[in-house]
Amino acid sequence: MKLKPWLVALVLAILPSVALAVPAIVFDTVPNGAGGTITYDGAGGPAIGTDIKFVDIVGIDTPQNSGLLLSCVDCFLNFTTGPNVSEGPIYQWLPGGSFSLVGDVPFLGLNDVTLLSGSFIGTANTPGLIAGDLGGFFAGAGTDTKDTFLTGFYGVPPDSWTFANTEIALGTLTVDPTTGAFTAIPNQADLINVQPVPEPGTLMLVGTGIIGLGAAIRRKCQKA
Repeated sequence: MKLKPWLVALVLAILPSVALAVPAIVFDTVPNGAGGTITYDGAGGPAIGTDIKFVDIVGIDTPQNSGLLLSCVDCFLNFTTGPNVSEGPIYQWLPGGSFSLVGDVPFLGLNDVTLLSGSFIGTANTPGLIAGDLGGFFAGAGTDTKDTFLTGFYGVPPDSWTFANTEIALGTLTVDPTTGAFTAIPNQADLINVQPVPEPGTLMLVGTGIIGLGAAIRRKCQKA
């Protein structure tokens, strides 16, 4: 797993009411290996993430087994946001929908279990997610509950977690220049979970369901 220091710094920066030693559980994919899709219908519907693959789990500053990496086998992330309220260069969706990660953790004897499930919460049209050469990033915030065996291994409670989906890098991107609908294939994803949950006003700093497609979409539309 390649946990980027700036991702941890981002989580700490958006949680000013939480102590520095924030227990975190991080779900990660290998570079160029996330797969799945993120789609939008161009008609005000939700963003839909399907079968985004994660391969490992690690606890950071957890009471037990901090730093011990667990393999996540056939672990796939699926989500649906609330409806769209802004289309490009910053895409934004309302709160709601659902969010789940299901798979196996052989070390813990977990087979085809829901490792976490929750929903998106809070929105902010934050212009900090700018499209890059790979097509942009998807980011969201919300709350979830985790499998009790997983949280027990790290010595933390299963509920009242905040997820900051700080990096789903979008690779192959197909955009309809007329409707704004798109299909994107993620090539890397990092899901950072922190506990405890901050105040709702703090969550607003993260934003929910923001895709920075920006320059990549504009370039593709101009060529169309």
